[in-house]
Order: sequence, then C-alpha cells, then structure tokens
Amino acid sequence: MNNLKNKLGISIYPETLEENEIIAYLDLANKYSFDLLFINFIGVIEKKDKKLFEKYKKTITEAKKRNYFVTIDVNKSTFDSVKINYKNPDLKYFFDLGVDCLRLDDQFNGFFEANLTFNSYNIKIELNPSTFNDHIDNILSYGANKQNLQALHNFYPQKYSGLDYELFKKFNSKIKVKGIKVGAFVTITEHESVGPWDVSENLPTLEIHRFLEIGMQVNHLLSNDYASYIYISTQCANKNDFESILKHFDFKKHLKINLNENVTSEEKEIMSFENHFIRGDLSQNILRSTITRVEFKELSIKPRKFNGDIIPIGSIVIPNNLYNRYKGELQIVKKEIKNDGLRNVVGYLENEYLFLLEEIQPWSYFKLIF
Repeated sequence: MNNLKNKLGISIYPETLEENEIIAYLDLANKYSFDLLFINFIGVIEKKDKKLFEKYKKTITEAKKRNYFVTIDVNKSTFDSVKINYKNPDLKYFFDLGVDCLRLDDQFNGFFEANLTFNSYNIKIELNPSTFNDHIDNILSYGANKQNLQALHNFYPQKYSGLDYELFKKFNSKIKVKGIKVGAFVTITEHESVGPWDVSENLPTLEIHRFLEIGMQVNHLLSNDYASYIYISTQCANKNDFESILKHFDFKKHLKINLNENVTSEEKEIMSFENHFIRGDLSQNILRSTITRVEFKELSIKPRKFNGDIIPIGSIVIPNNLYNRYKGELQIVKKEIKNDGLRNVVGYLENEYLFLLEEIQPWSYFKLIF
C-alpha cells in the first residue's frame, strides 16, 4: 500500500448535512486513511448567521479531533469581514478556528500573498492555479516562503465547464517547476451527491473526468504526476467510492478493459501480470509489453479466429503460437492494424479511456483492470 498521509481528502458543506451526518462522514473517510478536509468558507461570516457559523466551527473542531488537515476556501470578502490588515496581516482568527490552510480564491497584489506565507501560525497558503496568469511569479518575486505555499485547482459544477485538459497540463508544469505542490478535485459519479451549490452535474477539476469512475480519476492524476494531493469535491462518498479510490491509488497507469468472452486462462494470466511496461523504442501502431513473452514463454497461446480484416484502436492483443518469437507479448493497438491471424484479440480498452493511449510514453508502467 502506498503512503496515503496528506494525499487524500474529502469536502464537507456543513449547511447541507446534519451534525451527526458530518461526524459519521469524518469517521468513515478516516477509516480509509483520508486525512484532508476542504470546506468552502466563502460567505459564511458575511451571512451573520450565528447558528450556521457555529456549525462550521463544530465541523472543524470534530475534524481536528480526528487529525484532519483542514483547508478553508476564502476570498477578499472573508478577509474584510474579519478586518485583516493587508499590510501586516495576522491570521490568529483562523488559527483559533483550527484552520491549517487558507485557499485564496481571489488574487491580491502579490506582496500580500507572500507576506501571508510567513504568518506566525505556520498556516499554509494555497493559491488558485486554474486561472494562471503568471501571478505566482509575482508572489514569488516578493520572496514568498515556498514551504508554506501550495496550489489547489477549482472544481466546476456546470457540465462542459470543467478545466481544459491541455490548459491544465500547461498550468501544472509551470507551477511544479517552481517547487510548489499542486492539488485537484475528483467527483463522485456512481450515485447522487451534492456540492456547495444547487447545480448537480458532478464537480471535477477536469472536464474529461466528469463521468469517469472516481478511482480512475484519481489514478489518472497520480500516474501522470499531475497532483500531489486530491480531494473528493462532492459529498458524501460511500464505501464503494472509497474502495475504488484505494484500488486505483497507484502510480502505474490503470487501463480499464472489457474482456472477450472466449479469452483463455493463459491469456488472463498474461494480462494480470503486475509489472507491465512499455518498451523504450515506442512504436507507431502498437504499445508493447515484451516482458511477458519471457515470463510466460512456456504458455501455449492457441490461435483464435477474429472476425474482421482490421483490429481496431484500443484492442488488447497477444501474439499466438503462430508468431513464435513474439508469442505471449502483450500489445495495445494504438492505431488500427491488419488482422493477419498472428494475434489473438483478448479485450478492448473502454471507450471513455481511449484518450489514455496518447499519454503512454516509453517505459510507462501500467496495469490492466478487468
């Protein structure tokens, strides 16, 4: 099992849950080694609702009893409400609440954010990198303490509004090269869940994640080194959600496939191999894990007829006994190839995961999930 400390978190929106539900959710997540908590604090003080405010305080208190690292989302209005001095900010108000990290949903003047990173309470300062405009360079130019600086992407409730994947990669590379940790959100997809607003179309950072299994969202972020820590944005995750995340919490790429009905036990043994990796001399049409032809050289892979002249993209194939030297090698079809009878088609990458084929690089380690 990978070290999960400060890697996985949940989000809680106290106004949408009863106190006993909040405590039960904190306990359930803790059971699965989740120790980060995100709370959207924007607007809470401004509402001047004492009962609601006390509910937020109680949520933070209960989380701290269970050793959660607590992050709250704040903006300029939040700081104004607690009368922060922008030239000499004191974060005692947030320290007394039990807060470990302030995520700044707004951008300020650079000097203010840098000043915050030297606060007396060692509260982490988290930036919003989803609207990257080189403001982080401005903050660093004021000598910010990078030990107390990190970045957490937005989540997006409206369908089709999630962050563009190419932009996400571009932003992340610019931030990580500066030595700043980056976090992101994944969303519950298998059952009804809620976020902080009344729009309920899932709540991912990346649009391409909006309808994927939650564990596969996590694996995509980890296996590409896109995020150092990950929050579930919606509540409440259940046992199946947590188990999916732990199953896919892996730095190998996980590829979900559908098996052909007539696949043999020998072929399954090859597909189940734990240390698949792609050769360094990456080919144009097929992605090759050649180690299995050595590990399983004694296995017989009887030729099996495949109907069709072309083997389509995303097919998982294993060269059969007719291919002699290459027998037992596991291959993933990246660009369609002719069916010459030398390869058995054993399965197919699920359609929603075909985009992963473009991400597999030389020496990429991967695992087939079926």
